[in-house]
Amino acid sequence: MNEAMDDAMDDSTGDPAASPRRVLGAGDYFPDLVLRHGDQAVHSADLCGGATLLAVFRDPEAATRHAQALPTLLEALDPSHAARRLQACFVEDGAPVAMAADAHCHRIERAGLQALLLEDDAQPVRLLLLGRDLKIGWAGGLEQARAQAPAIAAQLLGRLRADAGSPPVLVVADALPHAFCDFLVAHYQASGNQIDGRVGLSDPQYDPSRKQVSHVNLDPALGTLADRHLVYSLLPMLERCHGFRATHRVSYKVSLYDAARKGFFYPHRDNSDLGMDYRRYALVVELDDGWEGGGLSFPEFGDRLYRAGKGNATIFPVSLLHQVLPIQSGKRHVLLSFLYDGQGARLRRAEMANPAILDTTYPDAFDPATMAQYGAIYAPEPRFSPKYVSGGGRA
Repeated sequence: MNEAMDDAMDDSTGDPAASPRRVLGAGDYFPDLVLRHGDQAVHSADLCGGATLLAVFRDPEAATRHAQALPTLLEALDPSHAARRLQACFVEDGAPVAMAADAHCHRIERAGLQALLLEDDAQPVRLLLLGRDLKIGWAGGLEQARAQAPAIAAQLLGRLRADAGSPPVLVVADALPHAFCDFLVAHYQASGNQIDGRVGLSDPQYDPSRKQVSHVNLDPALGTLADRHLVYSLLPMLERCHGFRATHRVSYKVSLYDAARKGFFYPHRDNSDLGMDYRRYALVVELDDGWEGGGLSFPEFGDRLYRAGKGNATIFPVSLLHQVLPIQSGKRHVLLSFLYDGQGARLRRAEMANPAILDTTYPDAFDPATMAQYGAIYAPEPRFSPKYVSGGGRA
């Protein structure tokens, strides 16, 4: 019986109609989807970091029918204009959509979501208040929204001010000696191969509106020197805290965020493009101090800025939305890489066969000799081995 239940729980391809209807409401997370309007697209991840008022219509006719009344209601719910306001309607994939000119509405073409977002088959529209982490704070119909407008407006402002918990970010002190940090900064400054970083692996264009940063790739010899520090100063704590044994990394690069260019990186996830599925953790080691502004933040969770300090490292899952705020003065140099395991390495090599992915220059392993020693020294010790038993008692 338990095996049958496990199989049922693991089956993600079953018929949704066979399950009891479950409508998403307060306390649930908004699903992952794309909202389209003409040539523009808004991914649900783009809504993270702030509050959003989203009106979801059953079909284009419902959107047209309520187009004139909705702005007045949204104004009552958000008089301070603190939230992003969006309208979306369900359409069949590829179907033409005719709506009134004032119904500025995005398309939802993903089948199966109507039953999750609308309370019944007759409901024409449902309003959702989304928090910075895409958790639904309030959901209801138009009449409910009108009746509860003051309370909804107060909740909206509260969600903007409150953090959504702590991100699973690991800060590790003394990851690199200061002398080696200085050496890497000098290497960047002396290099004639400084590259403006592109966004993603499938787009050869550099987009300065999304990223102002340049970098230098470390050659294998320098990468090995970095491995001999970081394998021992980082990996044991990563394994202890997250239960993940990293065996591979992409080649290191030293990146510069320069105040002269207002260096920054817009909110993004490090696994959201082609060829990134193999990545598991991002690694950032600060190489200097003395710069102002900037800082790493995770807008799904709050406004806290992470400035680890010279020689210290920040490690976080690549699926977390994060950004680097503009540098106001000075220069911020960091050592960057992505960590993964043997399964990720196999996936990466398979992905590199895709000619659309610009990821053919990086080796994909820590220094083998260093990793062999690491595996011998930090091999997991069985918790109930005789070493933990004293005098024949219980472990």
